[in-house]
Amino acid sequence: MAKTERADVVIVGAGVIGCAIGRALARRGAAVIIVEKDRPGRAASWAAAGMLSPFSESLDDDPMLDLCDASLNLYPDFARELLEETAIDVQYRTNGKLHVSFGPGDDVLRGLAASANAQRFGMTLLDGDAARALEPGLPRSVTSALRVERDHTVNNRLLAQALNASATAAGVVFRHPRTVQTLLMESGQVTGIRTDRGDLIGGSSVVLAAGASTTSIEGLPRPVPLRPVRGQMFAVATHNSEYAHLTHTVQSDECYVVPRPDGRLLVGATVENTGLLDGPTPSGMIAMMNAGTKLLPYIADLPITDTWSSFRPAAPDDLPILGADPDVHGLFYATAHYRNGILLTPITAQYIAALIAGEPVQLPMNAFRPDRFAGR
Repeated sequence: MAKTERADVVIVGAGVIGCAIGRALARRGAAVIIVEKDRPGRAASWAAAGMLSPFSESLDDDPMLDLCDASLNLYPDFARELLEETAIDVQYRTNGKLHVSFGPGDDVLRGLAASANAQRFGMTLLDGDAARALEPGLPRSVTSALRVERDHTVNNRLLAQALNASATAAGVVFRHPRTVQTLLMESGQVTGIRTDRGDLIGGSSVVLAAGASTTSIEGLPRPVPLRPVRGQMFAVATHNSEYAHLTHTVQSDECYVVPRPDGRLLVGATVENTGLLDGPTPSGMIAMMNAGTKLLPYIADLPITDTWSSFRPAAPDDLPILGADPDVHGLFYATAHYRNGILLTPITAQYIAALIAGEPVQLPMNAFRPDRFAGR
């Protein structure tokens, strides 16, 4: 039987973004309901590697770099608060990353090390021997590496659990598994949502934080140009390995390897514009295994413990879609985080919660506005 409920804010999507926004609003005294089609913390939040990398291949000054850097600054307190609230250690680590080159990329790394922002991110250019002194598992074919101090990690699955627990403790109500079918509005004001079961959940504010699923919601005032980008990964166990302890995240142009405190190494990730074709696939696993064993050859002899895939939500310009709808009062977007969803979780929650609560916002956010694709 269809039900009718009401809250101050309805959030569509219970990944780390939705849960963090709900937590932030509930702590401000708002009544919040989060609607999720699966289980909280699954999909892209569960499938990520947990890298907190403010930059990937460019250090150009731009709003995205500043947004990522600002979010990384929030992580120490963010992780500490979640531990105090839930007793869940999200394994926030600050060991840094090694970007390695096999020769052709030496000039790129040299350029990054000499860039204006290199000091800001704690970058040091190393030759191959110095890189292997830090990580003995790197092969002789590595000719140089860029060590980046401000490149951290978190256990994204534990982060999702902690945010779900913290949001629940703050009073957030979860409704799942329920798919949001229709956005409801009246005279330019959002009034709530309708689910696939016919349930009506009213609210004076609605936040769209459902990732790639956002496009399936009926009644949106404008197209949300998201594409699902499939990523495939696998994990190996290192307990019996000569190199059981990997200190840094290591990355090449083809893959990255992220160490976990439990001894696993996560190897990923493919970038595939395949629509919603699920994986993992043999071709994706072969690509990642070849790239992973080239980067760390000893991985070839380690037992595979898991394989998985999911879909990152990406906008045409690969930037997040954040902020208030300019035409529908009470409608907010928090989606299209692409490869930076885990990193941008605290700053997104802070920003969206501040908008809804009518608080001042300090960061320049115009580059991420929801209507920037109009006319394209």
